[in-house]
Amino acid sequence: STGALRNQGYVVDIEVKSFQAELFELLLAVPRVLLPNPIDANDYTAELLFAVYLAVCEAPAVEPERAAAFAKRLAALACNMAPHQAIATITVLQHIMRRSVRVAALLDAEPAVGGEHSLWVDDPAHSNALAATLWEGVLLNTHWHPAVCKATVATLQNAFPRLDPELTLGALRELVHALDHTARATFEPPVRVPPARAQKRSRSAHAHLNKQQQFVMRGLGEQIARARRVPPPRTAEIAAAVAAAAERPPVDMRRYFRRKRANERLERRLNAMQVALVAAELHAKKRAKKRDERKKRKAED
Repeated sequence: STGALRNQGYVVDIEVKSFQAELFELLLAVPRVLLPNPIDANDYTAELLFAVYLAVCEAPAVEPERAAAFAKRLAALACNMAPHQAIATITVLQHIMRRSVRVAALLDAEPAVGGEHSLWVDDPAHSNALAATLWEGVLLNTHWHPAVCKATVATLQNAFPRLDPELTLGALRELVHALDHTARATFEPPVRVPPARAQKRSRSAHAHLNKQQQFVMRGLGEQIARARRVPPPRTAEIAAAVAAAAERPPVDMRRYFRRKRANERLERRLNAMQVALVAAELHAKKRAKKRDERKKRKAED
């Protein structure tokens, strides 16, 4: 089956299925090619993704099985690429999903057909990709780069409002180079700084006081509430108590509990020493009693 690939005024006559098979096999080697040669990685990625776009979206009469196989391999490839390259890969994936309704069915929870998906085959027609789901989208949705997450969310929702009708090699190159953050060590596109949250006002009117003072103020508040139900002379006593509490120096609770724990440890040690002393006295009495009994028996003999 011979077809023609048309883009930007050029027409190339090729054997489409063999070209797709070679390209499908080449996608497996992309991580190994990109790692040792990072300088040419962006141009190589753009050209390879554009070839996938031509082979799947521009070639005539591409079977849904082949398109779904490329979609699955692109999704797996995006999980193993740099963020700017992953975004370009997701863009080509969106074009493939928009072209075929059956490829978009990979987003469903249940596979469209039965059988088992073969990931490592060389021919996309033999992978049975329609028997799989696009589970890689869940993994990309938790990516550390916010732009990758945003592109993945649009893919999972099958909504591409800003996607261009046609994709060009120049657009892919511009996208990969514009989003490359490795040279500038910054997020591309820049991450929007979240607005500052207004500080919540404390529910307690005495939050600035320490715990001891808060306890005293709560107790005084309860006394004042009870004073409203008692005769007026009691109110004067409560007012005097409030004034005395206000003049009282604050209590360092940490020092108080530290001393309390030290006193408890000392008390436990004293109790243990008393128990040991009583046990030693009983043991001494038993030994003295046995010694007296032995002397008594000797005297009788």
